[in-house]
Amino acid sequence: LFANASEDIVLALRQAQVYGVGVKGTGASFTTPYGVYFDTSTPNQIKIFADADSSGTYNPGDSDIEIIKWPSTIRVASPNGLLCDSNDNTTLAITFTRPNPDAIIHGGSVLCVTDGKVSITNGIKNALVTITSTGQISLQ
Repeated sequence: LFANASEDIVLALRQAQVYGVGVKGTGASFTTPYGVYFDTSTPNQIKIFADADSSGTYNPGDSDIEIIKWPSTIRVASPNGLLCDSNDNTTLAITFTRPNPDAIIHGGSVLCVTDGKVSITNGIKNALVTITSTGQISLQ
């Protein structure tokens, strides 16, 4: 299950990237950003969302596309589970907007310059997913 959870994060990020730079969207211009939202208050789930207000972060008016949940033993690590340019955060939102495959990364309300990192654990194993501002996604 743990290996699947870390892959879930990578796949969710790639799916949001495809939605954001592809033709999924609303209206004639297809400019709705799509993203993935992480929150330490719900450490065993992530959300793929449509960024309705194009804020680059998750807000109550945004549309949840999919909520991915894991067993409570698998969770965002604490502390330092969500990093924005190496700074610890309680939330992390990563969005993509057509036509650019670059990632817009927000740790809370702060725009990350270089990267965002998500660390998950099951208490025994740890995995780290890194997304760079250029849209590269890696799993360690």
